[in-house]
Amino acid sequence: MSASNERLIDSAIALAVVTAFLYASGTARFGGYTSTLKLDVNMLDRNFHQTLYIGFLTAFPPALLVLAILFIAFLFYSYLALPSVIDWMRGNIRAKRRYVRIRKCLMGKRKDIFIEERAKHYTNFIGACIFTLVVALIALVHIERVGVKDAEKIITKLENGEYRPSDFIEVNIDGEVKHLLYLGCGSRNCAAIDPEAGEVTYFPQRVHSYIFALNKKSQPVRRD
Repeated sequence: MSASNERLIDSAIALAVVTAFLYASGTARFGGYTSTLKLDVNMLDRNFHQTLYIGFLTAFPPALLVLAILFIAFLFYSYLALPSVIDWMRGNIRAKRRYVRIRKCLMGKRKDIFIEERAKHYTNFIGACIFTLVVALIALVHIERVGVKDAEKIITKLENGEYRPSDFIEVNIDGEVKHLLYLGCGSRNCAAIDPEAGEVTYFPQRVHSYIFALNKKSQPVRRD
C-alpha cells in the first residue's frame, strides 16, 4: 500500500472517530437532560445532524481550553526550558555525563532487535488506545453532567416560580389552548410542562406560539 493511500485511510479513520465522539457527546448531553426531567427520549428523538451539532457545541469549548493549555506548555518547553537545558549541558561536561547515565538507566543500555521493537510498538499502541478510551469516557460523563445541570436549572425555576412570559408557549391540544413552559423539541415532537400542575405534555411540531419579551424603545409608526 502506498503512502498516499495510508494517509487517506488514516484521515478517514480520524474523521470517523471525531464524528462518533461528537455524536456521543450530543447524545450524552441530551440523555442527561431528558433523564433528569424524566422525559421520554423516544418521543423527543433527534436526527443525526441535530445530535452532531449539539455535540460539537458541547465539546468545542473544553477541547479549545485543553489545546490552549498544551500550546502554552509546549511553547514554554520548546522556547525556554529545552534551549536552556541544552545550553547548560553544552557548557558542563558533568551535567552531560549525568544526563547520559540517567537516560541509560531509563532506556536501558542494550539496543532492541526488530521483534522487540515491534512488540513494544504494539504495547505502546494498546496503552495509547486504553488511555484514549478512558479520557473519552471521562469526557462523556462530564458532558452528561452538563445536560443534568441544564435540567436542574429548569427544575429550580419551576420550584421557585422564576419563569418569565417568554418561557411559555401556546399550544392547541384537542381544541384547547394551553400555556405551557417549554422544555425541548426533537425531530418530530416537543415537550412542555404546566408549572402549576406539573404535567408534561408531548405534542407534534406543528403550529405553536410563544411570548417573546421585547424591550421596545419607541412605539411603531402606524400607517393607514
